[in-house]
Amino acid sequence: MKWFDWKTALLGNWNLLHLHWPEQIFRPSRRGLSVPVKYAFAWLFLLRIWWTRPAIVWTVHNNEPHESGGLLERRFLALLAGFVDKRVYMAPDAARSSEHSVIPHGVYEQSIPSEPPTIVTGRILFAGLIRPYKGVEELIAAFGGLTTVDVSLRLVGKPHTPEYGRAIASLCNQDARASCSLRFLPDAQLVVEVLESEIVVLPYRRMGNSGVLFFALGLNRPVLAPRSPTTEWLQACVGTEFIYLYDGVLNHAILDSALAWARSERPSAPDLSQFQWTRIGDQYSDVFRCALDQSKARSRGPAE
Repeated sequence: MKWFDWKTALLGNWNLLHLHWPEQIFRPSRRGLSVPVKYAFAWLFLLRIWWTRPAIVWTVHNNEPHESGGLLERRFLALLAGFVDKRVYMAPDAARSSEHSVIPHGVYEQSIPSEPPTIVTGRILFAGLIRPYKGVEELIAAFGGLTTVDVSLRLVGKPHTPEYGRAIASLCNQDARASCSLRFLPDAQLVVEVLESEIVVLPYRRMGNSGVLFFALGLNRPVLAPRSPTTEWLQACVGTEFIYLYDGVLNHAILDSALAWARSERPSAPDLSQFQWTRIGDQYSDVFRCALDQSKARSRGPAE
């Protein structure tokens, strides 16, 4: 296996491509190629795929990118999708067809400190990349409606853009009970933040899959999330003691109820048997073999 790089993509010897977020091929980054160069390379890459027809597997994290791209990006993604042999979805409702495979997100295996931090009473945590679709503004507003003083809101993670980060920090700073660390956190620091919280809140406006949800569950922390077909399925898998679902827009009453629920008795750990990486690896191996078989069949041409 080799991580994606343009030299290998255009000139390397490979026969299987595994996609996760193909729109990132175009998106700007602080280091690396400029966007115009990425566009040029992307179309050359598509030409190579058309010519060589390798096996392509796409793990579809979201049916649509969270942030929309331009016309050329959308056109490229549509053409690329036409070459995909196998699509993998992370929840049964997302697959929408029996032809697609369903392989869930894996649970993160994190090292817990030898002296775990003490839970901060009333600590509500939002963690992860801070992006507009995740509803952080609604969480801050809902928290502001809580009248008890023994609660605190903690926001940690890197903002989507510096401007968005400044807007979130300004909202956070209006409540003395709230604090934020708007930067990328190494796993060890994120573990401490999660272990200090009473509950991890995911106030997403569009709720599909979430790595943060599995990060929290892997540390035995309860999670508040909006109701969706995916979260209902996850709740059925891990147990109602660890995922609390709400309907509509998050508000202070939901937060208050979720905190009370988080303090109720529960098993020491959720049932994460379906989300172990060894099992997921075996499932992906089967998908990769099937895609390679389809690619080989194309190279042989129609049977005579």
